[in-house]
Amino acid sequence: MAACPFSLRRLFSCRPAIRASATLGLVLLLGQGFPAWAETDSPPDLAFRDLFRLPVGPKGLEPSAKLVQLNGQIVRMLGYPVKVPADQAVPGLVLLAPFPTQLGDEDDSLADDLPPQVVFVHGADLPATPGLLRVQGRLELGARDEADGHVSTVRILAQRVEAVPLPAASRPAQ
Repeated sequence: MAACPFSLRRLFSCRPAIRASATLGLVLLLGQGFPAWAETDSPPDLAFRDLFRLPVGPKGLEPSAKLVQLNGQIVRMLGYPVKVPADQAVPGLVLLAPFPTQLGDEDDSLADDLPPQVVFVHGADLPATPGLLRVQGRLELGARDEADGHVSTVRILAQRVEAVPLPAASRPAQ
């Protein structure tokens, strides 16, 4: 078995705020992120690790079997809203990322700071609190030009969006 590139020693030697955020991320990654929506008829959870086939092959990023299977269905997803400069924000559109991300306000042409796993959430009213968002809605796949100039491949047509409060230890200092 190959060695894991992730180092717990490095994680726990980080600053406390980074360590707490990373620990929370690990808990969410292990499937502990949806206790409030634990209903009997709840939609399936979609995690960022479920978006693409791993390892990445010679064809580049390919949708996972789970992602293709859930296309057109109601799903739940947990992630961080991408901070977008005010002049680039599009009403009713939230970009969801697996970690806190901020787009630069300068012209980056074809390059930006978005991870490949970004999910475009349509019809969402962004809660005023920063941090994690829990999104529920219909999953759509396929290339589509977005109003913000990006091309999306994974979208959720939101039916429900709510802020997930972060534990006190993982909140950034103000």
